[in-house]
Amino acid sequence: MKLIYVQLKQMIKEEIHRGTYKPGQQLPSESDLCDISMSFFNIICKLIYQYGEKKKP
Repeated sequence: MKLIYVQLKQMIKEEIHRGTYKPGQQLPSESDLCDISMSFFNIICKLIYQYGEKKKP
């Protein structure tokens, strides 16, 4: 079983590749994604930035 932040990171990456989120578009809020703590959400965002899936504005 994968950790929730790894699962959510994968879900967001897949949505980016599908074109759901466009370059420069803001990702959904934490509450829109799921019921997780802000610290997990921050970890996910950092991982996405590290893998180059979304550039910082």
